[in-house]
Formats: sequence, C-alpha cells, structure tokens
Amino acid sequence: MRQTYISLVETNIYQSVLCLDESNIYQSFLCLDETNMYQSVLCLDETNIYQSFLCLDETTMYQSVLCLDKTNIYQSALCLDETNIYQSFLCLDEANM
Repeated sequence: MRQTYISLVETNIYQSVLCLDESNIYQSFLCLDETNMYQSVLCLDETNIYQSFLCLDETTMYQSVLCLDKTNIYQSALCLDETNIYQSFLCLDEANM
C-alpha cells in the first residue's frame, strides 16, 4: 500500500512531502515554500534513479526541467523564462557531451 510522509513546520505548512510505494521506495518528493508553492519536484523510478527534476519559481512557473536516463546522465535540460517560454534546450548524449 502506498504511504505518504509529510513534514510540517510550526504553522502546519508543508515543508516536504514524500510518497512511497509498497517497498518504501521514493516515488516522488516535493519541497514547498512558506506559501505551499512548489520549490522542487523529484520523480524517481523503482530503483530510486532520478527520472525528472523540476525547479519552479514563486509563481510555480518552470525555471528548469531536467530529464535523466537510467544511469542519472542528463538526457535533456530545459530553461524557461518567467512566462514559461523556452530560453534554451540542451540535448546530451550518454557521455554528457
């Protein structure tokens, strides 16, 4: 059965949220700021390898998006501006070239 772990500050605002699968492997990790806006989001596969990483600003707009392969090597990286318009896109090979 899926489990969720929530860490709260003194004002009961979420600081972190962990979602675990049946074998207590991280499925997702959320870090939130004082207003419960996403600061970062980590998605992991069954072997705890990063599948994606999102960094968001105070208005929950994408600042960067990283996609990684099974060996945690960057496959792509997106940088976006304040209006979520692509600023740059990087496609990398297995050797990060």
